[in-house]
Amino acid sequence: MGRVARGVRGIRLRDQNDVVVGMAALPPDRPATLLTVCEHGFGKRTASSDYPTKNRGGKGVITIKTTERNGKVIGLRLVTDEDDLMLITSGGKLIRMPVAGIPTIGRNTQGVRLIRLEESETVVAMERLAEMEEGEREVSPEVAAARAEEQTLAEEDLGEEAAGDDDDAEDEEDAGDEAADEGGDDGGNEPKVN
Repeated sequence: MGRVARGVRGIRLRDQNDVVVGMAALPPDRPATLLTVCEHGFGKRTASSDYPTKNRGGKGVITIKTTERNGKVIGLRLVTDEDDLMLITSGGKLIRMPVAGIPTIGRNTQGVRLIRLEESETVVAMERLAEMEEGEREVSPEVAAARAEEQTLAEEDLGEEAAGDDDDAEDEEDAGDEAADEGGDDGGNEPKVN
């Protein structure tokens, strides 16, 4: 579809208060688990094989049972045992934990406690951190693409100026050579005229 197209319905929401909070593309060739986190600090992993393939525009299947105990779903990520999970609360707390410590359980369950919260505090964000070797820095594909685009744009925008800078550098080198020539090799007794 074109850039200005409205798109097609992905899922039909059951209630007026329902909203889409996340999306994940499941790889068919490797096993993975879908991590779901709720606002009261509960979450769980579910095997990707537990999600049947449905047609577009359906009402979907339950991924976690939401109650007053665990609250609304705040996000989901596709994870493996090697990943870490970072949770951020409304009170500014942050916790990092290994994904391997979160149990993989069925779809129609409420999950387990991932973080203890104060009475009025909620989980507001979550992110998956891939396991890295010591000294490595993870760069998401989006960040890498943006950096490459910035570099390309900078080269295109500064193409003529960069060429002009090279000419200026050559002019400075010529001026330096002329200054050396003016000093002369014979002690500077005879001034040179250009």
